[in-house]
Amino acid sequence: MIGRMPLLVLVLLAGCGAAPVVSDAALVYCSSHRSETVAAAVALGIEDSTAIGNRVVVDGKTLEFDEWRKTRRAQFERACAAAAEPQMRPPAAGSAPSWIPTLITAVVGLLSTLAGALITRLATNRREDRNRAKEQAVALRKASREFADEVRDYCDAQLRGQASAIELRRKRDQLNTQLAVTKLMRPEWSAPDELRSELDAFAESAEQGWRVKNDRRERQPRVIEVTQAARALDRRIEVVVQALQRPAHADELLHAEFRQAANA
Repeated sequence: MIGRMPLLVLVLLAGCGAAPVVSDAALVYCSSHRSETVAAAVALGIEDSTAIGNRVVVDGKTLEFDEWRKTRRAQFERACAAAAEPQMRPPAAGSAPSWIPTLITAVVGLLSTLAGALITRLATNRREDRNRAKEQAVALRKASREFADEVRDYCDAQLRGQASAIELRRKRDQLNTQLAVTKLMRPEWSAPDELRSELDAFAESAEQGWRVKNDRRERQPRVIEVTQAARALDRRIEVVVQALQRPAHADELLHAEFRQAANA
């Protein structure tokens, strides 16, 4: 019994010193990464430092990888464990999966693209809005001047006793339409509605007050009165034209003329 004890101790010590069993996953990794496995054996001092590539030098004899794995299994498994362990280790707790940074990068790129597209669209819309406003300013000014010219022609016809209000009403309607379009473009402005009311009242009064003798001298004061009122209305409409052409100063212009802010 006593003679067997040293043998049992040696067996136990040999078992404790044996290399741990390498998992199938590690074996697959090492077989696919032979040069890394050989390099691990050299780094650990398991095999000769002259080992190169897939070959291992043992006692001066060069062994191919598979031969080395079979004939020196313990050394192979130790080197394989060292080479494969970092690759087999699960990610640290709390660390983000590898796909998350990729997803974040993609989302950031998408948001940047969308932001750029939105800025471009806003800039384009703003430029188009300014162009439409300038075009409307030209149309409004033209309608206002044509109406003022028609008022003058109508007054001259009254002096001759040959007046007809048909063309005057047509020009009034055209100007009224342009003021309505301006209101649609700038709904926050109250000036267009105010001017439409003034226009309707003026056009109606311009046809009246001529019931005097058919005499140029008798009607001349009425001509001056009507033409001056037409010029005053045209001047007020020109303020709206300027506000359309100069949006940065619209609030100041409209407030000065109509005593109200552009955005009121």
